[in-house]
Amino acid sequence: MKKNAQAVAASSDSSGKRKIERTSKGLPAAPGAELLPYQKLWANDTNRWKFGLMSRQVGKDFASGFEGIRDCVEAEIAGRKVDWLIAA
Repeated sequence: MKKNAQAVAASSDSSGKRKIERTSKGLPAAPGAELLPYQKLWANDTNRWKFGLMSRQVGKDFASGFEGIRDCVEAEIAGRKVDWLIAA
């Protein structure tokens, strides 16, 4: 299978730890590449209001922060402004 330069790929090494594909400068290959699958589902949910009951230490602030930053960057590129509130 050929890898697309835009594709997000994560694999595991022999110890079972997640290994993130990185660029030559050591950065993740794509924004959001370090998110786990359930974090990606949360971040890609575009509903205006979201309520989640989650366990502790599952990365909800990390995923929500990624979603907010991505939305602000996209809005800035489009020439509009957005406000975000994350109540955790």
